Amino acid sequence: MLQAGSNGGAKNSFQEGTLRPALDKFFNEEPEASRAYLAAYLESIPDDPLAHALAAALDFYGSMAAWILASPAAVTRRLMLGQHMELSEERHDRIMDSIRRAEGAVERALVDHACADLGIFALALVSGVCRDYYGVVLNRWKESLAHAQEANLLGRKLLKANPKAHDAYCIFGWSEYAVARLPSVARPFAKIPGITGDRAKAIQFCEVASQTGCYFRETAACLLVALYTEAGRREDAMRILSELAGQFPGNSLIAAELKKRQAAV
Repeated sequence: MLQAGSNGGAKNSFQEGTLRPALDKFFNEEPEASRAYLAAYLESIPDDPLAHALAAALDFYGSMAAWILASPAAVTRRLMLGQHMELSEERHDRIMDSIRRAEGAVERALVDHACADLGIFALALVSGVCRDYYGVVLNRWKESLAHAQEANLLGRKLLKANPKAHDAYCIFGWSEYAVARLPSVARPFAKIPGITGDRAKAIQFCEVASQTGCYFRETAACLLVALYTEAGRREDAMRILSELAGQFPGNSLIAAELKKRQAAV
């Protein structure tokens, strides 16, 4: 649903999920179609903060899909082994340009007092991209941690602005999981307010986001696969994978992971 903003432009309703088609195409391994959808949307609504944030996120995470979709735990393992991802200069510039555009669009939206929850969520999404970009690509952990802390703070602000914005719980769940995966000697140096590294909490948060979130449903579901597996809940992990495979038949990574697990039963 599109509504007029105070600056004469338009904004989309957070709960309506106007930009969901871009994510659906992304998770179905249709990156060109996903980018085309966002590009067409931005032609008509060039100041939408979430569209710019999603453009940066989908471009970046598309580069590391093989790490994340098959197993989020693989990200942590590879990073501990020093296996960092490299980006081309062109892709780096495109991602950073999308981030700058998102931040500018958010500032204008908040000045106009328009769609505060969308603006906060867009900032949280940008912080998540920066968190992973600094950690996965640049190996600059101090900056990565700062963005992780900011993303969690924005998640709390998002719920205060819109208690139904359950995507915030995916942010919390990812943080709990990431801290839980760290070696005990590293945890004191990776403090995120309100996060203790509790896998049970991570599961609870991700279950909420996967069931009633709007934009982070699939991300939370993929994380649940890893969490359920580590907790010995293999049937639940298989159930989530089967649901994802049915929802996104074009996703070869999910299909391959499901097939591998089925063969191991």
